[in-house]
Amino acid sequence: MLFFPLDLNSEQLLQIAKDVQYKVAPFAKRLGRSTRQLQREFRRFNITPCKWLKSARRETARRLLKEGTIPSQVCQMVGLTHPHFSRQFKYKNGMSPRQFAVA
Repeated sequence: MLFFPLDLNSEQLLQIAKDVQYKVAPFAKRLGRSTRQLQREFRRFNITPCKWLKSARRETARRLLKEGTIPSQVCQMVGLTHPHFSRQFKYKNGMSPRQFAVA
């Protein structure tokens, strides 16, 4: 289950996460915070901003695949290239995005 540690709705935060890739400084800037301030806010939840960004993408991808979105669209929607998305997804879930979608 994905949690949202900041005072934004889930769609806003996921869009920002998609736009900034895995870099904390642009993430902080888009949220109107310093990098250090953002790190302190996430520390309260015992997670780094980078790990949260990865988790947000992974959970969003899982949800989209279960809803029937094709893997190539999912990787675009979460802001990853197709080969990277497929490798990362398989590593974390034990099956390819296509296998996960039909399971």
